Amino acid sequence: MLSDIHGRAVSAVPRSTMAAKTQRVEKTSETAGKPPRFEDLDIPPSDKGTSVSKEEAEFMHGLVARLRPKATLEVGFGYGASTAFIVSGARVTHYVMDPFQQDYGHRALGNLRKLGLDSYVKFFPHYSHSALPQLLQEGVRVDFAFIDGGHRFDDIFVDFYYTDLLLEQGGHILLHDAWMRSTQHVASWIKSNKRNYTVVPTERKNLILFRSAEKTIAPGTTFAASPLSNPYGATRRTPGSGKSARSWEKSVSFLAPPRTAS
Repeated sequence: MLSDIHGRAVSAVPRSTMAAKTQRVEKTSETAGKPPRFEDLDIPPSDKGTSVSKEEAEFMHGLVARLRPKATLEVGFGYGASTAFIVSGARVTHYVMDPFQQDYGHRALGNLRKLGLDSYVKFFPHYSHSALPQLLQEGVRVDFAFIDGGHRFDDIFVDFYYTDLLLEQGGHILLHDAWMRSTQHVASWIKSNKRNYTVVPTERKNLILFRSAEKTIAPGTTFAASPLSNPYGATRRTPGSGKSARSWEKSVSFLAPPRTAS
């Protein structure tokens, strides 16, 4: 079982319940209206760099409004900016996890309450490597996921691995911070080794959008080299100076030259 922000035990939404809620929500999604005003979110001026940008948030709102997902997922909560725009665009159950909300003064849930969007959110104050496998065990399925949690290669890779298992065929996964070498490593690996994923071009250089098709199982010994590159043109972001600011570049290049069999 998972727990909510107050430590109370909660279970994932059953498919039957989720379907019923989705039917209700789909009727309102056509008239969901404009996204919230980014300026209305409670984000400390000293820590603006931690959040997604206004342009990125508005892009996500428009994206999910067009995709009409039945359930959405997010790794990382921060100040709740991306959550607010995803939820306002989709109006369906949104799973989000972050063990560090105390560092953000629990502003994320406060922002969602202020916007009247908190009823859609299932928040879990746990690391994603604990919450995602439990969601999988509960049989949760999602159509859209935004990965913006830990920024080391292994963090992002594990988040993608489990999100891939939770994702419905035809679903979308969005990676943040395309300027980071760790994100570029993961994106390159996906393109080289996950044949059922294709990159969907976007106008936002700091976001990488993947769409899944029918899952394919490659032979166990198959592994394609994934050269590191930055074809997205994303540039380094400067983190804020607040107490929750973090060191954004946490990865060191590790790819070795190809080895030839002797």
